[in-house]
Amino acid sequence: MYYSQAIEFLYGLQGRGIKLGLERIERALQERGQPHKRLHFAHVAGTNGKGSVSAMLASCLTAAGLRTGLFTSPHLHRFTERIQINGKELSEDSVARRLSELATWQQQQSLELSFFEMATLLALEAFVDEGCDMVVMETGLGGRLDSTNVIFPEVCVITHIARDHSEILGDDLATIASEKAGIIKKGRPVILGSSPDEALTVLIARARALDAPAVLWNRDIVVTDGTEERFSVRIHDEILSDLFVALRGSHQRHNAALAVGACVTLRQLGWSIPSEAIRAGLSSTTWPGRLEFLASVPKVLLDAAHNPDGCQALADYVRSIQHAFSRLVLVFGCMQDKDARAMLACFRGLFAQHFYVAPPMSRAMAPGALDAISPGASCEGIADALSRAQDLAGPQGLFVVAGSIFVVAEARRLLLGNATDPLIGM
Repeated sequence: MYYSQAIEFLYGLQGRGIKLGLERIERALQERGQPHKRLHFAHVAGTNGKGSVSAMLASCLTAAGLRTGLFTSPHLHRFTERIQINGKELSEDSVARRLSELATWQQQQSLELSFFEMATLLALEAFVDEGCDMVVMETGLGGRLDSTNVIFPEVCVITHIARDHSEILGDDLATIASEKAGIIKKGRPVILGSSPDEALTVLIARARALDAPAVLWNRDIVVTDGTEERFSVRIHDEILSDLFVALRGSHQRHNAALAVGACVTLRQLGWSIPSEAIRAGLSSTTWPGRLEFLASVPKVLLDAAHNPDGCQALADYVRSIQHAFSRLVLVFGCMQDKDARAMLACFRGLFAQHFYVAPPMSRAMAPGALDAISPGASCEGIADALSRAQDLAGPQGLFVVAGSIFVVAEARRLLLGNATDPLIGM
């Protein structure tokens, strides 16, 4: 297959929907020689921050000289973004070759893998073939029944727990936390971030039941003596000072501290991860589409805030910088299954105007439905919204693009001219 054909095959698997459960991926891995048993892992789950923590942790491990794999989802522009080795995306040729082989194999096995199961299998085989020393695996959805939960990691990280994907993971925080806690493994340490007590109680109980040492935010991991630019993190009795995180937003210090906690825990297990490598890794982490400024006039801020907690973090950041701009404008779109009312409530009184768009997906919420929640202007498409936002913000203003990652991705493509995967008719 050419890359475009391989991607068309892969995206065709989306018609099978989300398939939670490990039976199919475990069978596939068994048939493919158990590649996951030849790798070492750090496993990251959570509602918000798991992508940022994964990116920071992988950056630190790479800076320490480890050949580091990183598996994340979703992507912004290209499928290859999901599978990286030492910060470099897997090549299109490699993806095409691997998917061509896997497509033939799957047909012979009469095994119907989903999109995400196939992506997970591809990634694990690539990490083995590329000789990765450590792989950072971000869960796709939940944890307990997520395809990535076939691994037995050296360390787990569970970031902030909040309500999201309630139709799949549950309506209350305890139930959601129970799903995330499914990645905790017997005897393996777990780093637990800031979460409401309702969720944290479940996570701690699960760790105790599995004799998994729990490293807790604000007990074992504490951010200390921070300045506007630099901060320190105490992990148990060890202090790492003079830390700088490249990702914007005060919430990223929490995420950075969890990545530091994972690095120190791995170091205690015998992995060589010098403190200087941790500093270098945090300061060089990139995570596009998350509080990302584009160099333009007016300034543009992109953030894939796709649930109320994410929108609140975005609103807090914008309020901290609003004095630098003459006018603030919002471009926003989300999916029908999101709590749009709670998301938009985070922005109350912050922006001079809201421009509403529909993400380029069939389950997008209509702009008119958003306008009914919080008055704004409905736009014909993302290009229309960007043009109108740019005009209204003016040269000294700022417009923010937020909501669905699909809105952010399309806006980023239009503004930067990024190469994207071929459009697939589905």
